[in-house]
Amino acid sequence: MQAAKHLGDMPISSRPFARDSSSVSQVRLAMPIDSAGATHAGRVRTKNEDTYRVAGDIGLAMIADGMGGHAAGDVAAHMALEEVERCMRDENAQWIRKATEDRPGPLVTVGLLAHAVQQANKAICFTSRHVASCSGMGTTFAAVLVAHGYALLAHVGDSRIYRLRQGDLTQLAEDHSLAAEYLRIRGIRADPRIAKQQAHILTRCLGTRPEVRVATNVERLTRGDVYLLCTDGLWGVLDNHIMARIIDRASDPQQAVDQLIEAANENGAPDNITAVLVRPFGTSGSE
Repeated sequence: MQAAKHLGDMPISSRPFARDSSSVSQVRLAMPIDSAGATHAGRVRTKNEDTYRVAGDIGLAMIADGMGGHAAGDVAAHMALEEVERCMRDENAQWIRKATEDRPGPLVTVGLLAHAVQQANKAICFTSRHVASCSGMGTTFAAVLVAHGYALLAHVGDSRIYRLRQGDLTQLAEDHSLAAEYLRIRGIRADPRIAKQQAHILTRCLGTRPEVRVATNVERLTRGDVYLLCTDGLWGVLDNHIMARIIDRASDPQQAVDQLIEAANENGAPDNITAVLVRPFGTSGSE
C-alpha cells in the first residue's frame, strides 16, 4: 500500500516534559523518564500528519506518522497515541489489573503494550470504515516504555526507534516497508534505485486491517542510554552519524530534538519531521 504522507509549512511544535517521579496508581510498572519531543511539517508538504506524545509519569513515549493522502491521516495518528495511552492507564481493564497484581516481568509488560497497540488498530479500522471522511486512513506507530529496568519497544510501519549507547546510534527494529523487505532478501545484490522507489510503500501499518502484527523488543537498560523515536522525515534525510553527533552534543533532550529538526529542514525536509528523545533515570549495566 502506498503511504502518502502529507506535510505542511508550520513552525516547530515542541515542549519539554519534566521529570516525574510520582507514584502511579494506574500502572505500577514504569520508571520515570527525562524526555522531549518536537514536530515540524517540513519544507514541502502542506499538512503535518505526524504527532507524538509522552506520558512521563508512566514512562511511555510514542510517535505516529499518519497516511492516506487526504483521508485523515492526522486523525489516525492522534487516535493511535490516545488509545494506547488510554489502555496503558486504564486500571479497570482486567489485563492491566492482573499485571499490576502479579508484578510481571518485562516480557509480560511488553505484551500489554502490544495489546494496547492492537486495540488502537481496531479503533482506527472501525472509524475508517464507518466515518466517510476517514475512509482509508492509517498510521505508523512506535513506542518506548521504560519499566523494570528495561526499555520495552513496540512498532508498526517505518517510524523508527534508535538507541544511542557510548556514541553509537543503532536502529533497533526493521522497517515494515517494501524497501526493507527488498534489501533483506537481496542483500548486497540490492539495487539502491529500486529500494528508493519502494521506500514509502508499507507492508504493515495501523488502520488498514482489523488485525496487525506488532513488532516488539526488550532492551536491558545501561547507564547513559538514550532512545530516539523518529519518523521517516528525519531518518530519511540525516544519517546515523549526524543524528548521533547532534544528540551527543546537546545539553538536554529538548535542545537535541530541536536541533535534529533544524538539521532535517536544512537538508530539504521533503516530509513531516518528528523526533522524541528519551533518557531513562537510574539506568545501570549492573541492574
